[in-house]
Amino acid sequence: MPIDFVVFLSLTPFAGLALVASGIAVWRFRRSSSACLLLVYFALVGTLLLGNTLELLTRSSSATLLMAIVQAVVFAFIPPIWLAFSWSYARPDSEVGPYRAIGLLVIPFITSLLAVTSGQHALYWSSVEFVAVGSLLSMRTSYGIWFWVHGAYSYLLLLSGAALIIYAATASRPEHSRQAGWLVLGALTPLVLNLIYVFRVFPALVKDYTPLGFAAAGVFFYVGVRWFHLFHVRPIARNIVYNDLEVALITLDTQGRIIDFNRSAAILLEMNEEVLGQGLDSVPAAHAVLGSRSALHAARFDSAGSFAGRYRELEVQLTPLSGPRDQPVGMLVMISDVSSWRRLLEERDKAVENLTANNVRLEAAQTQLIRQERLSAIGALSAELAHEINNPLTVLKSSTSSLVEIAMLAPHRSDVEKAQLVADIEPAIRRIADVTRSLVRLAQPTQTKPQAANLTELIEQALTITHPSYRKVMRIERHFTAEPLIVECYSEDIVQVFINIIINAAQACSDTDNSLTIATSALHEPKGARCCFSNTGPDIAPEIRSSIFEPFFTTKAERGGTGLGLSSAKHLIETRHGGHIALEPGLPVSFVVDLPAKVSTSAIGL
Repeated sequence: MPIDFVVFLSLTPFAGLALVASGIAVWRFRRSSSACLLLVYFALVGTLLLGNTLELLTRSSSATLLMAIVQAVVFAFIPPIWLAFSWSYARPDSEVGPYRAIGLLVIPFITSLLAVTSGQHALYWSSVEFVAVGSLLSMRTSYGIWFWVHGAYSYLLLLSGAALIIYAATASRPEHSRQAGWLVLGALTPLVLNLIYVFRVFPALVKDYTPLGFAAAGVFFYVGVRWFHLFHVRPIARNIVYNDLEVALITLDTQGRIIDFNRSAAILLEMNEEVLGQGLDSVPAAHAVLGSRSALHAARFDSAGSFAGRYRELEVQLTPLSGPRDQPVGMLVMISDVSSWRRLLEERDKAVENLTANNVRLEAAQTQLIRQERLSAIGALSAELAHEINNPLTVLKSSTSSLVEIAMLAPHRSDVEKAQLVADIEPAIRRIADVTRSLVRLAQPTQTKPQAANLTELIEQALTITHPSYRKVMRIERHFTAEPLIVECYSEDIVQVFINIIINAAQACSDTDNSLTIATSALHEPKGARCCFSNTGPDIAPEIRSSIFEPFFTTKAERGGTGLGLSSAKHLIETRHGGHIALEPGLPVSFVVDLPAKVSTSAIGL
């Protein structure tokens, strides 16, 4: 058996393993179009290699001819697949497209048809001879005219694909050049081996090593994938990085002559190919942009004027270009039309100004609503507050009348009896003072910034004001911490929140066998205080639980409810103080108010 056949059969298993390894490496990138094309390439080459091996190992001339036909069909489609892969690699911004694909496949389909029907004509193989080579059977052929047509077409596609990759690599980074080198080597290897066989460059070489050349190409592709990250790093075509950018780009040499410009520069500055090799002075619009500045020094500045038919504001940047050894090779002029951007900035500033003014008006309206709600609460309690004040006034009037009577008519009465009358007067006066003081604080807030306050004292102020509304329907149970809880707040706001919660609880309780438990506790993360109001009245219906904090939502419209009580409470606690108020699920009905130890600066003044 000739040595070239022995070498071929010895290398075939390694070539097959190389194809499998390359296919496995590329498989995980199968969502990429170029990876899919490369996988098809590997499949075709594997089929070609298998067919060539079986051609040698079969013992019948008909089987050998069948394997040769299979190889001819497979070989016909390898060059167009290679070209499509090269196109997708070198020009990721542009697809081959259906019409180009059909055009590329016309000749391969004709070749396949002629190879299958080779017995009826001499267009592909003009003659076929079967020769025994040791224990193997080899097919010797003479080629018809279409074989040479298809051969020339295949060589053209293989070389075109290599040229595409070389072209993409010349303007790319070094890693792209290394990738391209392995890809081009893979494309040229089978081409060279096929030329050696077809033109009998070495007469002693009888076996066609083209299938092994395609398999070797698989090894080179594997190197590109494995070591140079073929599908992670790909050259980007000039149309993406230069020509299709919206920024106008002009490239100058060291003498200030125009050597390139993109489509945006052509439109903006009304340039054409005739200005290549000339200075920027040859382009009036470019000269207007630069003014008296030199285009050979780095700079960044603004320009404005009429360009491309309308007034534009431009931002210009001149960036020096350097070669491999940092020697100057030219200048890149970047001109950006920022007219729309600056109009947007002006519109944004106006919108922010309007929004700020509207926000100020909204805050003023919200403050007014809260004040009206506060006064409304006082008005609703006015009759009962009058009764609340009238009781101690009655005691005060009775005690003072008795003292007057004793002083005028019965001076002999004992000092003990007089002291008792005086003792009755003091709590009555204190009660009147507490109620009026709390009302004045609530009605006319004086705080302009948050101040430290005892949470328990604020609760007691709210209980003092609301005493007439709850005294007949529920009792108060206090569970306060032993140590005072000091929080930084607007005291009158917190008292108003507590009043709203207490009044709502009192209005919900229809009988006298109810209680309102008020519990306080300290918070540690973040630091602050919690106050929980739990009443034993009826549950709040599930369908309205999510709406109770919404403005103007009320279930007491027939009784004059405004729906602002809890919504203003939420605003005062969360927006003005940075705290939190919530209705707890289930029974008893519980409102929880969390207050931070200090009010954040962003909340002050809201």
